[in-house]
Amino acid sequence: MAELKPCPFCGGEARLDKENVCFGHGERHDKYFVECISCGARGKREVVYYLTPTECQELVVRSWNTRTPKE
Repeated sequence: MAELKPCPFCGGEARLDKENVCFGHGERHDKYFVECISCGARGKREVVYYLTPTECQELVVRSWNTRTPKE
């Protein structure tokens, strides 16, 4: 898995995290996301449903590491 870049808002350290969420009828699934430890900014979230945990982790890390070029 790719290394996480610093937070694009404050430059703080980011971490990969997960929550266990309920989608009705008692079904629970893990939701992965990247969060800044300093300011709490969060990136894209992916739920383990059709994807494996590894695929979810790779998607959220890739999304977090995407930066808009400076103009």
